[in-house]
Amino acid sequence: MPRRMTIDSLLARLQTEITRIARLDPTEADPEVYRRTIEKARALAYLSQVASSIIEKHEFEKRLEEIERKLEALPGK
Repeated sequence: MPRRMTIDSLLARLQTEITRIARLDPTEADPEVYRRTIEKARALAYLSQVASSIIEKHEFEKRLEEIERKLEALPGK
């Protein structure tokens, strides 16, 4: 099973890919390798955006559930 994705792990992965792309010189790289690298970067950017949204919603849901539990535990309920 893959490890749990967090915002920190997502950012670390993106930083690795950004560094790789920044080092790739389009004038020196094989055109096909360059094209595939850019396609991969676009796919990673899209997937990162989706994953970030899912993580954010999941964390918000957990926080909301905790607030609901605390409200249920208040006296007078």
